[in-house]
Amino acid sequence: MGYAPALSVSHRPLHWFQWAVWLSGPTFGTSFHAERGTATVWQELGLLEAHAFVLHAGGFGLAVTLGAGAYFLQATGDAQAPLTSQDDAVWGAVFAAGLRAEQRLSRQFALGLCVRALALAPSLGVAVLDEHQALQLPVFQAGLGLVVGLE
Repeated sequence: MGYAPALSVSHRPLHWFQWAVWLSGPTFGTSFHAERGTATVWQELGLLEAHAFVLHAGGFGLAVTLGAGAYFLQATGDAQAPLTSQDDAVWGAVFAAGLRAEQRLSRQFALGLCVRALALAPSLGVAVLDEHQALQLPVFQAGLGLVVGLE
C-alpha cells in the first residue's frame, strides 16, 4: 500500500461524457522486505480515461470510468552484505475500470472521489535475491480530491 499525488485534466464535450488525462506518482511508503534485504518501490501511472455519467442529481454526479495507459515500477535495493544492491525499473501497460463521484460545492469547485481496479500487462513485481512479490491483480486504487472547473 502506498500514497501518491495525482493530477487530472479533463474535458466534458457532452453533459453525460467526459474524457481525462490522469497522472499519479511517485508513490510513497511502498517497500518489499525479504530475508536478505529490502527493496523500496516507486510507482507512477498515466491514464487516458473516458467517464460516462449515469447519474446527475442536483450537484451530485456518478460516472463509470474506463481507461488505458502506462505503468512505471522502479525498485531501489538495500541488500545485506556480502550481497550488493541493485536498482531496476520496468514499464507496463495498464487498463482501468471504476467509478467516479462528484459533489459540487460551488459553480467552480467540486469534491471528487474515484475508485479503480487496475490490470497490468505484463504482471509486474519486485525481487530480493530469490524472494519475489508480484503485484496482486487487480490492483485497487482510490483517490479523493478537489475538482476545479474553468468555464
